Amino acid sequence: MAPKPNQDETMTSESRRAFERVTVQLSGSLRSSLDENYTKMMMANLSLGGAFIRTAYPLEKGAHVQLKLPSPRGEGTLEIEGEVVWTQLGEDLSGMGIRFLSLPDADKTVLRDLLMGFHQG
Repeated sequence: MAPKPNQDETMTSESRRAFERVTVQLSGSLRSSLDENYTKMMMANLSLGGAFIRTAYPLEKGAHVQLKLPSPRGEGTLEIEGEVVWTQLGEDLSGMGIRFLSLPDADKTVLRDLLMGFHQG
């Protein structure tokens, strides 16, 4: 009996996404497992499950990151822990895909508000 194909192998990257992505131009800060200092970063898209960060020097797949985003309510920042799950190097677009690892319900609500602002804006 032939083995069943892995579900991930039969699905496109779009159909594997659990959350709708919103195109954004959102600046924030990023700290990686390689450097404890925060550096400025620019997000190109964002969802409840992850983000794409533009950078000429993407981190390696598996690297852990801490992101700081402005709160849509103007009250401090939203801090999100993530992991690099893919990278892209190109003349037109370079960056890395980040999967959010854990997001408490309160932070998920704040992130939903932020995403809604981009939908309405």
